[in-house]
Amino acid sequence: MGDDAGEGEERRQSTHAQIKRIFGKDVLPALNKILIYDIKRALLLEKVARIEKRKAYTMAEKVRT
Repeated sequence: MGDDAGEGEERRQSTHAQIKRIFGKDVLPALNKILIYDIKRALLLEKVARIEKRKAYTMAEKVRT
């Protein structure tokens, strides 16, 4: 049972690292020079669509949520 718990923790860290990478690559550069008040839902959905276009559907879902 101890091995399974370690694997779950490793997966969570891996997923966290992937999300950080995707945000750093696709989302944050687009928001870099935009005031927080000017960020609209359409802009964020556009970034999610860009991720989906690469067929990275799991990552798009993680970014969306």
